[in-house]
Amino acid sequence: MKVKKSLTVIALLAGAASVHSQGQVSMSDYGGSFTIQIFNWEPGIANAVELSYGGYSTIEEMGTSPNLQLNSPGTTVFAPGSALGTGYSVQLLAAPGAGDALSTLVPTWPVITTWYTPAGGNPTAGLNGFWYSTANVKIVGGAPGTTATVALAAWDNKGGTVSRFAIAQAAGDPWGVSIPGNVYDLGGNAIPPPNLPASIESFSLVAEIPEPSTMALDVLGASAFLFRRRTRRRPKIS
Repeated sequence: MKVKKSLTVIALLAGAASVHSQGQVSMSDYGGSFTIQIFNWEPGIANAVELSYGGYSTIEEMGTSPNLQLNSPGTTVFAPGSALGTGYSVQLLAAPGAGDALSTLVPTWPVITTWYTPAGGNPTAGLNGFWYSTANVKIVGGAPGTTATVALAAWDNKGGTVSRFAIAQAAGDPWGVSIPGNVYDLGGNAIPPPNLPASIESFSLVAEIPEPSTMALDVLGASAFLFRRRTRRRPKIS
């Protein structure tokens, strides 16, 4: 009787672990070949796009030519600015399901701070702009074998003192996000974690633009200033 109860408890625990297990994605930037590079903004590039995340809007570069220096360049492209490296952080943004909007993705852990090279390297040579990690990231709410939408966030961590993406955004530190892509067959329950999707193109940090709310405040402030000046200049009526 005790044996049967023990087996029942083990089965229930195993079932609970299976239900609550979360799908995983590999954070490696090396899936048989290097895939995604991150760079600093280079002014005057025509292939800039506008993205919004966390209440902040950005203008970023998504590259101008294939990663021809790689053995298997895939579909990713690189931007011409200097490459990121030591002193910068990378984090996965994710949500269960396919085709989710960038604004709905949430940060996952760990934050990656290890790179193959120092910052400021030439993006067309060596391993500049590639981070190094063997970590697997859990997708909250995404079961093994299902699909998730993911994107990448990167920022200047100011010598390791800025540990969160939102802090870098709020402080106006250099930061950037990628365009989202879908990851299929999340890892877990004997399923190996998939690599980051090739549809995530290499990207640059941002040239920040003001939010509509900020511009509105500026307009209101300027209007109030002009009204005050006009009121002061108005002649007195005797």
